[in-house]
Amino acid sequence: MAATFREGARGIVVDLGERASVRQVVAPGQLPAALAQNEARGQAMGLLGQPGSGGLLAVAG
Repeated sequence: MAATFREGARGIVVDLGERASVRQVVAPGQLPAALAQNEARGQAMGLLGQPGSGGLLAVAG
């Protein structure tokens, strides 16, 4: 339970920090594209990460 709580808290802090820092680094005209790319990257990791880790465990076993 502690590991799950820690991972959830880390995710919240990192996500909020990422969104705040993008607004400081990217020009206002490019902000929608930059936020969309960050969101797409996060969703792709979620879609590919779970099957990929399962595949690695199957190969290693």
